[in-house]
Amino acid sequence: LSRFRLHSEEEAAQADEQLRLWKLEVVDTVPGFLGITRRVCTSEWDYEIEVRFESMESLEAWMSSDSFQLETLPRLAAFISKTAKGGLRGVHRQTFVVEEL
Repeated sequence: LSRFRLHSEEEAAQADEQLRLWKLEVVDTVPGFLGITRRVCTSEWDYEIEVRFESMESLEAWMSSDSFQLETLPRLAAFISKTAKGGLRGVHRQTFVVEEL
């Protein structure tokens, strides 16, 4: 889960487009990838991205892969540096284990 604050509706639309491109060009082919959910608060422009994997092992394998290191991190850093309030320091990341109850 990554959470950050944007400045405007225009930046939220740009973030959505970048997220769609990244999904199509990078993570759709990653083993164990299940999907992405985006939430946005339109009164505060808080933007939240949830990337789901079928297991912790799948997530860890992807995060240590060239795909993550060479494709994802540079894209994320470039986008967040330009749009997120506080730049890279304004991002909050957490990993959750999810279980249906």
